[in-house]
Amino acid sequence: MNFLDQNPNPSLFIEISDAETIYPKEITSLTFLQSISLTNTYQISTNEQTNVFLGRNIRNFIIPGWKATMGFQPDYETVPYLTSRKSSTRTQTNQNESNIFTLGILADYDTTTIETEQR
Repeated sequence: MNFLDQNPNPSLFIEISDAETIYPKEITSLTFLQSISLTNTYQISTNEQTNVFLGRNIRNFIIPGWKATMGFQPDYETVPYLTSRKSSTRTQTNQNESNIFTLGILADYDTTTIETEQR
């Protein structure tokens, strides 16, 4: 998790990312990487109790080659990626604690979505 904004403003931006995942350049599209980044970036306001639930999805990309071109069952590159969702609740604080927030990181293991590229 990276804290993107550490100013004493009434909000904080965080980005959830997986440092261990390496995405293959020839298979993974820039749009896919940008969508992961955008959906895992959150604004957290002060006087808020926020829980971020982390999960993992899997995407199967077609490996370019003769099988994919000729209509045979193509080979796939499996790329796991991090997903997250946010749940927030407003909290009551006194005047001295006006810039306080609570952030919880929890596992979200309910389901894993497998996306397979088709042509």
